[in-house]
Amino acid sequence: IDYSKNAIASVKNTLPQEFQNFVEYKNADIRNTPIPDVDVTIAIGVLTYIDDVELFFNNVLPHTNDILVNFINRDNPLNLLRQFLPVLDVRNLSFHTMDIIEAALDQHNFLVADVQSLATGFMVRGTKKK
Repeated sequence: IDYSKNAIASVKNTLPQEFQNFVEYKNADIRNTPIPDVDVTIAIGVLTYIDDVELFFNNVLPHTNDILVNFINRDNPLNLLRQFLPVLDVRNLSFHTMDIIEAALDQHNFLVADVQSLATGFMVRGTKKK
């Protein structure tokens, strides 16, 4: 699933032929389209462009058991500078905090299973509570 038709085309063109039958490509805007039921969701580079964390998680977490998601840390010194001087934020990033991410996961009955630093943010693995 991707918002960008170009991104989908790129994956189709680079994924080896022997894996093509295992992949379903879908052009959708995660902000207003729930994902289909899946075991694992990998959302890398998604929350970096979505301000409304709840909207994102409402469309994803009810349909998955595990999630790997990254976000840009609002409180990182470099990101504070980006927010203070918008000319440095040429990609118009969305900034979040770990508290916001943890609360959203908890609201959907998910645990934070792992957190890793990633550039000026974090990579979070969440898993559905049993």
